[in-house]
Amino acid sequence: MNNFQASSLLLTCHQVTKQYIECHQSVDILQSIHLEVNRGDSLAILGQSGSGKTTLLQILAGLTKPTSGDIIINNQSITSLSDKQLTAWRKHNIGFVYQYHYLLPELTALENIMIPLLLSSHHTITNIKAQAEKILIQIGLSHRKNHKPAALSGGERQRVAIARAIVHQPPLVLMDEPTGNLDHNNTNNIQELILHLQHTCHMSFIIATHDTILSQKMTQQYHLTQGHLVESEKRIS
Repeated sequence: MNNFQASSLLLTCHQVTKQYIECHQSVDILQSIHLEVNRGDSLAILGQSGSGKTTLLQILAGLTKPTSGDIIINNQSITSLSDKQLTAWRKHNIGFVYQYHYLLPELTALENIMIPLLLSSHHTITNIKAQAEKILIQIGLSHRKNHKPAALSGGERQRVAIARAIVHQPPLVLMDEPTGNLDHNNTNNIQELILHLQHTCHMSFIIATHDTILSQKMTQQYHLTQGHLVESEKRIS
């Protein structure tokens, strides 16, 4: 796993804005966003649907360009990278969990988890498979490794999606409503898995969520409203 440096700054988001043109008018989605995240931190972003949470995650992942501002992750300004450079950079630095998991239906759970390693690693297939199987044990799904997504429950599919996001050991994992489509029991299971991974893998997590229980367990809480990101007064140590 990555070397853990609790006081080391991993991410700086400086004066980031995002505007769209709608009906010939400029619409401000994000306004002067400033954010700092240390290695090993976990951060929740709360906000109503349409507030820009997903847009912010996509910008932090380098999937969408900001209108202005700068983002530095792992000492790299990603706004200065070309699309080709961003693709190569993401393979090693970012894990992304989508709200609807987006597992490949024709692949097994194990094969889905192996994908990031196949794209970014020079290890043998045997080593890649062993690493993916280790992650499956960690998330409690080793007995389901040969099942395809259609044969998995919603909670199991989301756990596989999380495993796929962390298997290549990125310093930063971004999650978009990871419990948004789950029932109460599966929501609790995913909450506990996220907390376990944060403490054992020493990755930084930024989670866009409506789940106030999950957000309260994060080291930082922010609210995104009218394009502005505002930190909660309480920071959990």
